[in-house]
Amino acid sequence: MNCILKKIEHEIDNLHNSLISDEKYKEFQALSNNDLDKFVEIMITKKETYYDSYNLGAADFRKNLSPYITEYSSLIKNVGSFKSYVNSVFKIENYNNCLKKIENNEEGFKTVEYNTIYNTDRLHKMIISHDTVLEYGLKLIQHYDKLKEIIIDSYPYFFVDEYQDTSENVVKILSILHKHSRKSKHPFFVGYFGDNVQNIYENGIGNDLDSIHEGLYSVDKNINRRSCAEVIDVANRIRNDRINQESIFEDSTGGTVKFYYGRKDDINSFIHNSKKEMINDSDEQMHCFMLTNEFVAVFSGFENYFTFFKNTPRYKRYYDQLSTETLSNDLDKLGDIQLLLYNTLDLYTKLSNEETLVTSIIDTKEITELNIEKFREIVNCLKNINGETLLGLFQSIERLCQNGDDIYKKILQKNIASEVYSVNSLKNYIKQTLFPDIKNDEEDSNANDCILELLNIDLNECICWYNYINRKYSGSIVYHTFHGTKGLEFDNVVIIMGNSFGRKKRFFDIYFGNCNNEKNISPDIKKMYYEAKNLLYVSVTRAKKKLRILYADEINGFEEQIKYVFNEINQYS
Repeated sequence: MNCILKKIEHEIDNLHNSLISDEKYKEFQALSNNDLDKFVEIMITKKETYYDSYNLGAADFRKNLSPYITEYSSLIKNVGSFKSYVNSVFKIENYNNCLKKIENNEEGFKTVEYNTIYNTDRLHKMIISHDTVLEYGLKLIQHYDKLKEIIIDSYPYFFVDEYQDTSENVVKILSILHKHSRKSKHPFFVGYFGDNVQNIYENGIGNDLDSIHEGLYSVDKNINRRSCAEVIDVANRIRNDRINQESIFEDSTGGTVKFYYGRKDDINSFIHNSKKEMINDSDEQMHCFMLTNEFVAVFSGFENYFTFFKNTPRYKRYYDQLSTETLSNDLDKLGDIQLLLYNTLDLYTKLSNEETLVTSIIDTKEITELNIEKFREIVNCLKNINGETLLGLFQSIERLCQNGDDIYKKILQKNIASEVYSVNSLKNYIKQTLFPDIKNDEEDSNANDCILELLNIDLNECICWYNYINRKYSGSIVYHTFHGTKGLEFDNVVIIMGNSFGRKKRFFDIYFGNCNNEKNISPDIKKMYYEAKNLLYVSVTRAKKKLRILYADEINGFEEQIKYVFNEINQYS
């Protein structure tokens, strides 16, 4: 409990500091303490009106709020700054209320809950996310020797899979336990399984394992159970380290690897000609790794859905997070809004499937308190959740929540999130998450229009995105992002690549330009070189039998390096 108390207090301090120092709040900072306290009190009492008006145009928003703050009318001239300030005030109020309830030992505030339907904290509701679980776990392990001893004696061995993608806090925890076990002379074993050449995510431990957990013994694996010998040979030249893999099978030859170079205009033609060459059976599929997320979204059937997120202020500012938070098959990596929409579509899909177990939607405890008639009524009402667009789906959910029965809110909180009890609250949540720091009326109006466009997207398109996240493949050509193929394997793989990758104008050309001189790489490009190397290695090693690569860009200056990796180069025409 001490961990969450300190974290809430830290969040309150951060919000207070922002309110008294941020330039965009200078109108509020000019008020006297008494006036500021009075303004805050008014807004807290009119919270419902504020949220009901939140998604109105600037003029209507002012019209609804102005009667209550006539003395402070100058503060609402800039609606964006006004909302930002008031939102922070409400957060502080929520945190302070939470602290009081913890102090008073009120029901619901005695324990901390880890809820997998959220990827960020809801501290004022005593809900923490995955990253915070690890953060708290590390703090507890660091401070309590008795806890160390209990864990060591109860679980004397730990195995960590895909260690290169593991959070640093996990490795720190295991390192602390390992050191304590040697000090206390209690047996304890840790096994890390993985490959640092397959580190392709920003937040993984990567090459730093030995520096954080000292005293490890390395066991190299030089066998490959997936790919044919021809693919393995290419992969070995890419990784270019002490590990030289061989197939576990004696009859591993017979695959094909072909590297082509051409232009971006050749991409469609190359994909479909590769399909003709590689697929012989109607049941076979060809898996295509694309240079851009947009291309994946277009050919997978959810272009409008992806474009909405791409164009929001959040992802214009944090573009590198767009792919992971919108297209990741790992739900823990999805952004807050994407996860909320995924959970909504997941509930909708479950309700449409006659084989879905009721216990996967309703808590067992809730079921045991219902008689059979009430149970049937609830199931029938849930099955009526429907719509042709996201908006229609959420309106259907809102009607269910407004019938006065709290059990529907409990069901939605278990399956989706607490932000979807009404369409208005959903819009508020989307705006606050994806459109932060709105500066003027025009930006506020644009945000409202964009959110409405999202909610009016055809539900079938959203289901295409949901199926993509769940890797429910259909059709003879399946499109992937490079990062989205981690851990998978396919008979037939096509890789489309070029000099740039996302917004990195130089990426794969940096790799090929230096791959035969790795020891002398310039420090300023070293990080990007290894990013490109690891990503290419992971992509190539997804192929089991047939691999085709199109480098849709200029290769002048590093043709020999490409030949070093792929043996030959073919011009595509």
